[in-house]
Amino acid sequence: MTVSEPWPCAGIRRLLLQSWLLLCCTPLAATELRLCYEAASQSPNLPLYQIGSVQVAGLHAALTVAALQQQQVQFQLQRMPWLRCLKAVSTGQLDAAIGVGWTAERAAQIQFPLDAKGQPDEQKALLALNYHIYTKVDSPLRWDGEQLQQLRYGIAAPKGFITADKLAALGALAQTDAEIDAGLLLTLQQRIDGFVLAEGAMDQLLQQHKQRHLIKKLQPPFLRQSLYLVFSQRSYDQHSALIQQLWQQLPQLKQQWQQQPPPKINTDSAAMIGNIIPL
Repeated sequence: MTVSEPWPCAGIRRLLLQSWLLLCCTPLAATELRLCYEAASQSPNLPLYQIGSVQVAGLHAALTVAALQQQQVQFQLQRMPWLRCLKAVSTGQLDAAIGVGWTAERAAQIQFPLDAKGQPDEQKALLALNYHIYTKVDSPLRWDGEQLQQLRYGIAAPKGFITADKLAALGALAQTDAEIDAGLLLTLQQRIDGFVLAEGAMDQLLQQHKQRHLIKKLQPPFLRQSLYLVFSQRSYDQHSALIQQLWQQLPQLKQQWQQQPPPKINTDSAAMIGNIIPL
């Protein structure tokens, strides 16, 4: 004899199941993602790109916006201090961060695209950057790829960047809160030995600087780093399939843009429009 379940109990279970399905299986396209990346003061003079109806600063952000638009995902994008951005994603206050370098500590808190061996999948990186030490032309500072020589005052780097962690590990991080413009001035005044920044960003900044002839770039690069689109653990748990689709799009987008780059906007303004929210 089959014992039927009382209808109130069965009804409650059905409601719980429906609620669980709504929570776990809501399409990513039906939600609004909140993403962040580094403040303009930390990566100045990034080129502006037009992606559909959206203007965005930096190739890494442009790739992300293109992938989101292809999946018809609603989003808001904020620029903010990098440490604040990383913390907001690691705690689930924001859904994703653009342009994050892999470390074991970060991987324990946020979700990177991984290969079959559980390592960060460089095929799905947004881009790879060389970071150099920039110093005054007459500085005796030397970098051989492993050690710094003739270090006197320390070297600055944006807060929260892996370059700052590497400088600290070498005992070379200057104790200063200076942003890039101020760091360049401190370098020219020989109050610090130099500043570490991504090659393209610093080269563009120097092109507009009256004293650019007084700054030199040390070789080899201080750090080469792949940067990723990463998600909070909460967002990944809820939308893992579609997040994987976003990551899968990136290699194809990068290949397409190598042949036909997205249109750049010729303007000195960093103001965003559309669904881009400047902070």
